[in-house]
Amino acid sequence: EEVEKVVSLLQDHARSLSRYGMKKHLRILPMYSGLPYADQMKVFERAPSTVRKIVVATNIAETSITINGIMFVIDCAFVKLRAYNPRTAIESLVVTPISKASASQRAGRAGRNRPGKCFRLYTEEDYEKLPASTVPEMQRSNLAPVILQLKALGIDNVLRFSFLSLNNYPVCPLQAREHRKFAVAEGDHLTMLNVYEAFIKVRHVDTGSSVSAREVLRLR
Repeated sequence: EEVEKVVSLLQDHARSLSRYGMKKHLRILPMYSGLPYADQMKVFERAPSTVRKIVVATNIAETSITINGIMFVIDCAFVKLRAYNPRTAIESLVVTPISKASASQRAGRAGRNRPGKCFRLYTEEDYEKLPASTVPEMQRSNLAPVILQLKALGIDNVLRFSFLSLNNYPVCPLQAREHRKFAVAEGDHLTMLNVYEAFIKVRHVDTGSSVSAREVLRLR
């Protein structure tokens, strides 16, 4: 909702600027995960020299995608994170300040192909108050389904189970065990293909019978 609102405001502002003789045409594009695929692909199209492309994005543009040609980044210092409230048993998106690690990641989006700048809409004093890193999703998720599945797999001591911190892979805990060993830069589809191929390989090791639950957890 916030992305679409900013896009609408910028489009209105661009029309008013064009009436006063602005030389470059503004192409304003939204970017968020729920956007249709065809609309998402528009942000990767090369803009002509007479057009300035403006991408209004959620934090999907922070780590999930790389848009070539971006020279300037405007960092608002906030992000929506999914969080679970155990008192109400409700999971929701919460607007919260970003971490210093996220701020650095956002700044890194500017000038990847040529010199660029990041404009932060907060003071240096506010920056110093930001946490060093984002709270891992493992600490913000409902772990009841995970614990029940571990119990079903025969793992009774869930307190000593070696969960990943999920600092680098913000996915749900059910999908995050051993995720780092299969992840590739080309995207999630090839990552999941690696997981599937590893599962097939382990399943046919030794006896050729189906792999046990504990062997699945030890996939390499």
